[in-house]
Amino acid sequence: MLSRESCPRWVYLVYNIERIYYGAYKSRGVKENLVAIRTIWKELGFIKPSDEICQNVGKLKASLEKKGDVMDDADMFIAACALVNDATLVTNEMKSTSDELKD
Repeated sequence: MLSRESCPRWVYLVYNIERIYYGAYKSRGVKENLVAIRTIWKELGFIKPSDEICQNVGKLKASLEKKGDVMDDADMFIAACALVNDATLVTNEMKSTSDELKD
């Protein structure tokens, strides 16, 4: 179950909230996890979309297309947010994007 103690230093991208709710609805404790999400919602830090983030998403998408690669738009957005905010991205779902976004 989610708790404030399990994620005290996490900064969430607004885009990620959908995934958190998705996980809650797939869990065994749907009601409890929905309550937990609503309880800690106000205490979490959020990264909001910016021009720099959107520019990096466009750059990444174009670069990947040129190579014949594809990546989910949500994952590109999350990667760009992490890079722009100098945050660490922990995932099992995507390749490294840092080289794609270097000038």
